Amino acid sequence: MNRRDPINWLLPTLLGVGVLISGLVLFAMNVRRVRESTAVVRPVYSPRPVEPRTPTTPTTPPTPTPPPETRESIHVSHLVVMYRGSQRAAETIVRTRAQARARADEALNRLLSGSEFPALVAEFSDEPGAPSRRGDLGRIRRGQTVARFEAAAFALRPGQTSGVVETEFGYHVIHRWPDAPDTWSP
Repeated sequence: MNRRDPINWLLPTLLGVGVLISGLVLFAMNVRRVRESTAVVRPVYSPRPVEPRTPTTPTTPPTPTPPPETRESIHVSHLVVMYRGSQRAAETIVRTRAQARARADEALNRLLSGSEFPALVAEFSDEPGAPSRRGDLGRIRRGQTVARFEAAAFALRPGQTSGVVETEFGYHVIHRWPDAPDTWSP
């Protein structure tokens, strides 16, 4: 067999080149299919589109979160009537839930008939230290109290008193102070 004879080497070479070209064509077709399929999928799975930045595009800094001192806060006082099983209830509290509700209703009725809130706190509230603080919680912000208490307190207008509000701590009567916490007007 003569290696210089083109018949001996040309046919296998052409077959090898043909296989190589067909492999490249198939590879290119698969790449195109993958690109087309990811173009369809990308908007669904991409967490956020990537925007090209140009040096001439001005960027605005993100709006900073206001410091805690500037967030909305309100000044509130409350009285809480606890029952056996409510959170943080002392072991000496043996009244039932229904009895606690009736006691809170009684406090609210007396308040509406003209009694002063600090006096009612001293008589009805089961919170330790409440009589000496007159039930004053100071200024509260959203997220500092349980959800039901917060919703009721922030729904009040300055100077307004809530109805009976139930939380996991018991039954509350909440008063939102206008500006001066040392003056009481029902």
